[in-house]
Amino acid sequence: MTDVLKLEEQYAILSEAERSATPVRVLKHGDSFAVFDHHGDVIPAPASEHGLYHAGTRFLSRFELLLAARQPLLLSSTISEDNAVFTADLTNPDVITDGRVVVPRGLLHLYRSRVLANGAWIESLRVTNHALKRIEVPLSFRFDADFADIFEVRGMRRAERGQRLPDAAGPDALLSYRGLDGVERRTRVHARRAPDRQDDTSLSYVIALEPQASADIELAVS
Repeated sequence: MTDVLKLEEQYAILSEAERSATPVRVLKHGDSFAVFDHHGDVIPAPASEHGLYHAGTRFLSRFELLLAARQPLLLSSTISEDNAVFTADLTNPDVITDGRVVVPRGLLHLYRSRVLANGAWIESLRVTNHALKRIEVPLSFRFDADFADIFEVRGMRRAERGQRLPDAAGPDALLSYRGLDGVERRTRVHARRAPDRQDDTSLSYVIALEPQASADIELAVS
């Protein structure tokens, strides 16, 4: 039987990246801008300014890439000179079970890129297996939208807010909000590669890679 290294969600992680408490990466294009950490994640937290904004409204207040339910380790990340493209190199942490390392750090390389344009971003992820064995790894994207305006994000408290409408899963995940002005605002998350599992605010994949093989996932958030 061929050996397979499996990254399971219940395994312990020896080394884990620390999440940044402050916005550290910014993309901007026209009336849109996005704020996120070095990994490329939009982290929901009190007083956090992370998010995807268009015309003064936050259309995405959470967007996280998880590898076996944990944030991958950061190798490096950068923003293009025109502030429109983000790229990051990530890898897996050490994974242990029963007190021993079953998947050493650095066997998987994740190349993450993001382009922001006209109120939307295109998220591309390539996962490459540098191990000598086949690896199966669960990957997931978790997302949400609070549709807060920029003044609320900066601490202003409104006497009233609009209505958060029911989320919809499907080929395109849809997050919706009806404001006090009667306007319905929507955030659509479209996956070009069908997920193995999904709900209203997450898309999950099980990626099986032979040695030196790669797999690609692309999402469009608009």
